Amino acid sequence: MYLDELKSVFVYQIALRSAIYSATHTRSKNNHVYKESVNKKAIIDFWKSKLLEFVFKYKDKLKNRRFFFLCVKNLKNDIDSKFSDSFEGNGIRIAQCHKSLSVFLKWLWCCNLIDFEPPVCPIDRTVLNHCRKKLYRSDSKDIQIINKVFDCGGWGRINDIQEYKNLDKVIQKLSKREELSPSVWELSIFNESF
Repeated sequence: MYLDELKSVFVYQIALRSAIYSATHTRSKNNHVYKESVNKKAIIDFWKSKLLEFVFKYKDKLKNRRFFFLCVKNLKNDIDSKFSDSFEGNGIRIAQCHKSLSVFLKWLWCCNLIDFEPPVCPIDRTVLNHCRKKLYRSDSKDIQIINKVFDCGGWGRINDIQEYKNLDKVIQKLSKREELSPSVWELSIFNESF
């Protein structure tokens, strides 16, 4: 039993590290998350604790898409309540909160540590580029949603929960066309990109 616990803790730690790293490192120029000379360790430790809290406290509710977005908003509020001065733009963005929670759930799902498929997938440049390629001309409203993200500097700049919900709707539409869930759809895109 002891070895299984060690393995589980290790996977959780790697999943948390990956979730926060992917949320704070973007290829967009001048898209800094933290202000210079802040105590990143304190922020990251708190952030990890909140991700764990959401997963352990709301595990069954996180299956629901609406509840997922509520958790993203709550994560933003919780981090901002302690560290808003530490982030560029005076607070963490919705983009970082969405990415960290969605990547964390993806890891746990892929490692069979949660028994449900995440209702929402991580969104990044790879996913958005794939969306651009797969949208039809008749999907002009969806194309505008995707282009707006690129025009504003990329996914890492989004600070409006409705903008993420709109992106999620586009992903739902495209994954449904391929007869896949959004999580499986994104996983296949992610694996193809290597």
